[in-house]
Amino acid sequence: MTMEQPQQPSSDTLLTKAVITEQPFQSEVPLLGPLIARLRGLWNSVSTKWYVRPLLQQQNDFNLAMARRLEFMEEYLYEQSSAQDRDLTSLRRETAELQVALSSLQRHQQALEQQLAKLEQERFRGNDGAAPR
Repeated sequence: MTMEQPQQPSSDTLLTKAVITEQPFQSEVPLLGPLIARLRGLWNSVSTKWYVRPLLQQQNDFNLAMARRLEFMEEYLYEQSSAQDRDLTSLRRETAELQVALSSLQRHQQALEQQLAKLEQERFRGNDGAAPR
């Protein structure tokens, strides 16, 4: 069973969505809607705009800093992943080379053991079947 990774937003999307903008008031009321929206906009200008704008700017600055930091981290993780892939490939190649060398050493060891056994048999026979002293 595989778990699908959630779709990651691109860096461009994060930077675009990092900035919060003021939204104009709208009203769906027939005929009087535009007037209601204009009055709400005027009241907002008087009552909260000068308080909200610095907060909005502070939030935008934070959002942009975080989006840029995430972008940096994404690049860093990509570089690390690439380096790990290169290291893994190198380790696999070295492991294969070591396995070949080990097989060769094992064959050489077997040949030496056979030669030693042959020499011991010849030595044993050279003593007329008598046990070595």
